[in-house]
Amino acid sequence: GNAAEARWLLGKIYLDTGDILTAEKELQRAQELGWNADDVRPAQAIALLIQGKNDDVLKLEYEDLNPAAASGLLASQALAQLARGQFDSAQELVKLALNKEPQSVEAKLAQAAIFVEQDDAPAALPVIAEVIAAEPDNGRAWRLKGQAMLRLQKFEDARNAFDQSITHSAEAFVFADRAARSLINMQLQDYEAAQAEVIELLELSPEDPTANYIQGLLYFQEKKYRDAITALTLAVPAAKQFPLTLSSLGVSYLFENDVDLAAKFASQFFAVSPDNANG
Repeated sequence: GNAAEARWLLGKIYLDTGDILTAEKELQRAQELGWNADDVRPAQAIALLIQGKNDDVLKLEYEDLNPAAASGLLASQALAQLARGQFDSAQELVKLALNKEPQSVEAKLAQAAIFVEQDDAPAALPVIAEVIAAEPDNGRAWRLKGQAMLRLQKFEDARNAFDQSITHSAEAFVFADRAARSLINMQLQDYEAAQAEVIELLELSPEDPTANYIQGLLYFQEKKYRDAITALTLAVPAAKQFPLTLSSLGVSYLFENDVDLAAKFASQFFAVSPDNANG
């Protein structure tokens, strides 16, 4: 009993702090030692979900769990379906989760995440507000609020929400939030704040495409075209998400008198954004 409980508690701690692989191992041990499935299985679902193992999340059984545990597991399965682009199936699973436990925070957050992905921020925000009222320090709720506000182009509100998600989330989970905040600072033309954040992000992950994209744009604005090229080249893997990578590279190469590479990136940008006048 004690060994099983110790494994379960360790698994939970590792999950909360973002050491997902260790969490998965400890939860597996807790399960093997006979710890309560109502505790273990929803936590396993979260660990698998964070790793992108969506098929494994969907294989987990929920019928034998108590309502609260079943609801948590179903919420993770809804997010797994959302990650696979299966909106209808995700909605069905959220409905099931809320039937089992109408006040389930996990189910509400999954519902809000589906709305945000479907570009329906106005539907997401009241659901997120309910969660924040119940749990003001829920980092995931603040993160979703930030994403919803971004969709509405309410940049100040988005930045405030990401400030909160960064404050209330484990260190391992905040890199993407900080990158998002840095992008928002670019939108708000707070270049100093964007630059300060990006320096720290690049120290943590020198190859990260988003951080290099922001750094590249900052160099580009300062007309440091050689430096812009170095940073933006590392951002090319994210060019679908950030098409400006390609146009900024094209213009930078033009200023560096490399017409061939300027033409190459200009035509790539035109292929990704045919309606953009810059292309």
